[in-house]
Amino acid sequence: MQILVCAKSLGSDGVLVIDFVGRFENLQSDFDRVCDRMGIEQQPLPHKNVMNRKQHYTEFYDDESQALVKALYHQDIEYFGYEFGT
Repeated sequence: MQILVCAKSLGSDGVLVIDFVGRFENLQSDFDRVCDRMGIEQQPLPHKNVMNRKQHYTEFYDDESQALVKALYHQDIEYFGYEFGT
């Protein structure tokens, strides 16, 4: 299993060594921003695997899986200001 951690894009001083990090929760607007910076036409991203969940994402985690995510992604969670349950 490969773990992708955004914090690996931080230099030893804790500063991002890349100039932009898009967020899934802003996927379309962040994609538009990348298109603008590259000088290409913006286009709508397709919606694949759309699910009509009535449950909050936190309901899919038990204490053990929540602790695992926190352990694996603690740098990302801290750097990008994420909080479980929001």
